[in-house]
Amino acid sequence: MEKPKLKQKNELVNEELEKWKQTCVNLNNVVEKLYHEMEIAMKEKDLKMKNVCSLWFSKSFGLELESIVVKENKTGVVPHLDTDTTDPTLGSNGFNALSEDDKEKMEKVLFLLDKFCVGDVFCHEMTMIADDLPRSYSVKQKRDQLSEICRISSMSGDAEGAQVSLKELLKEGITEGTNT
Repeated sequence: MEKPKLKQKNELVNEELEKWKQTCVNLNNVVEKLYHEMEIAMKEKDLKMKNVCSLWFSKSFGLELESIVVKENKTGVVPHLDTDTTDPTLGSNGFNALSEDDKEKMEKVLFLLDKFCVGDVFCHEMTMIADDLPRSYSVKQKRDQLSEICRISSMSGDAEGAQVSLKELLKEGITEGTNT
């Protein structure tokens, strides 16, 4: 009488163990699927970040990129790549979408770059060392935005310094005044 009860308990334990094995296999499949999806998302994000850098690079040479078309070799999938030059980490509103702390950091970095006359290479090297600094291409984009506000050119001849064209400022002021 003891043996049938033990056999029955053993069968129940075996059934329970099989259920747990199946659950583990299912969970393992889900984890593998999520890992694969996460890997793809990280690759797409990395590709988009590289796209932003390459667009900025071409823009720095006066080239305006209209589109990028790529195709995955293995699957033949053609992912959509934006040709928007705004930093995806800044959002669609760019600098205005940053928190006040991030805006302040960006402005401080721009001030220090200008104050100590260090170039973009130094800024890039610093962002590689310190993770809490804004990315160098974001700083370059913000500097370009600020530079578009007022056209400053180098002094002609051997004189050091910069100058603002009074003629251009007057033209802009008159144009803006007549448009409003």
